[in-house]
Amino acid sequence: MTTDLCQWIEGHAASSPGKTALLFEDAVISYRDLYHRVYSATAFLRETHQLRRGDRVAYLGFNSPACLVLLFACARLGAMLVPLNWRFELPELAGVLSHAGAGVLFADAAHQDQAMALVQRYPRCALAASAELEPGQAAPHPSVITRDPAVDLNMPVLLVYTSGTTGRPKGVVLTQNALLFNALNSIHMHGLTAAAHVLSVLPMF
Repeated sequence: MTTDLCQWIEGHAASSPGKTALLFEDAVISYRDLYHRVYSATAFLRETHQLRRGDRVAYLGFNSPACLVLLFACARLGAMLVPLNWRFELPELAGVLSHAGAGVLFADAAHQDQAMALVQRYPRCALAASAELEPGQAAPHPSVITRDPAVDLNMPVLLVYTSGTTGRPKGVVLTQNALLFNALNSIHMHGLTAAAHVLSVLPMF
C-alpha cells in the first residue's frame, strides 16, 4: 500500500536501481541515485532545519532535479513544497513567502541574490542553496527515514501560487493524492509505459 509519494522512488530504487529516472543537461540520474538524494534531503531538512509535518519549504530557481528532490522529501516528512515564480518582482516574492509561512528557502545559483534579499525582508525564513542537495553536500543518507505515522496521501504536499494577473497571487493546495491520481490519469490517457520518456519544459512553479 502506498503511504506517501516518496514510495514511488523507494519502490523503483529497489526493483530497478540502475534505470534512468531523470535526464538533466549532462546528468543521468538513476532511481538509486534519486533515492539517495531524496533521503539525504529528508535528513537534511529534518536534522538541520528541524522541519516537520505541516511545515513549508520554498524553492526559487529554474527547473532542476533539486526541485523534484525537495518535492519527494516533503512528501516523506508531510511538509509542503512552495515553488516560487522566478518571474515575480521582489515585493511579490516576499508577499508569497510570507503568506506561505515558509521556514526555509532553497535557491539555485542564478537566484542567490534575490533569495538573500527575500530573507532580509522575511527573516523567519532560513536560506539554503540548492547545491546543498547535491550528493555529498547534504547529510549522509540513512538506510531508513522513519515515517511519521500521521503522514499519508491525504496530506498536502504542494502550495502553488497563481500568477496574480487579476489581483494578489493566491495559494492553491494540492494533496499527495492529487499528484498520485494526476500521474495515473496521465499514464492512462497517453498510454505511457516504463519505456516512455517525458519531456518537461514548462516551469515547475
